Order: sequence, then structure tokens, then C-alpha cells
Amino acid sequence: MIENIFTTFHDGGITGWEGDLKQLTLKIECQYLGKEFQEGFNFFYLLIYNIEHIELEPWMNPITLKKINWTELKDIFKAELEIGYAETLNGIVKVSCNQHNTNYDYCGGNLLIKAEKIEIKNHLKQKIKPTDLFKASENYWNKFSNN
Repeated sequence: MIENIFTTFHDGGITGWEGDLKQLTLKIECQYLGKEFQEGFNFFYLLIYNIEHIELEPWMNPITLKKINWTELKDIFKAELEIGYAETLNGIVKVSCNQHNTNYDYCGGNLLIKAEKIEIKNHLKQKIKPTDLFKASENYWNKFSNN
């Protein structure tokens, strides 16, 4: 489920966070998907509960720089991460992310997460069912492909 939710936010940006490993809240800006729910709705919240593992494997820029994986939330989310795709490997969700801020020496990375559960909320912090999110994404991409 976590993999599917992150994949649905393709091209969305993780622009904020708060919390800890017990309950982490990520702010996901994703205008095109928000508009499927309501005009002017630009972001979502992902609440991730009981995180067993989280880290960012950065893609260093230049590639010759020494790579150190980050496990502290303040380091992982210090720059906005743009979501690409997600897949699950050995029970850990790997979210491929780009990072465009040239003040940092990495251009993205793999966000690795293993957690008990995830919830989606809209900009008003009202719960959204995963099926409603998936349907909104399907609607958007169907309209996009017909243009």
C-alpha cells in the first residue's frame, strides 16, 4: 500500500515534514492531483506510522563525492524531494526522488521506508481513502493521454 501511494504522487514534491518515527507527517505538493479533488487544492499530507526503517541513499553530484546515507529525518528532508516512482524490495519501499536545489551536493536519491501503515489527508487534513486517490490519479492520466 505504501508503494502504491507514493507511486500515485509521481512528480509531486515532499515540501515539508514534522514528527518522528512513531508518526511522521509529510507534506506532498501535487497540484495536478489536487485539482482532481477540488480547484485550488495543491497539497496532501501523508501520515506514516511506526517507522521501522527510513533512510535516504543520495545520488551525489558530482558522482565522485563520498556518499553517506542519511537516517536522520532532518537530513533526509532538508531539501524538497520530487517523487518519481516506488517499488518494494524485501519489505522496504524504495521511492526514487529527484532533488533540484543546487545548494546541495546531491541531485536526488532513493528514499527507503519500512513502516506499519500510511494515511492520506487533504489540505484540510480530512482523510482520503487510497481508492479515492487512485481513482483521481487514473482520471487525471486518462484526461492527460486524451489531449
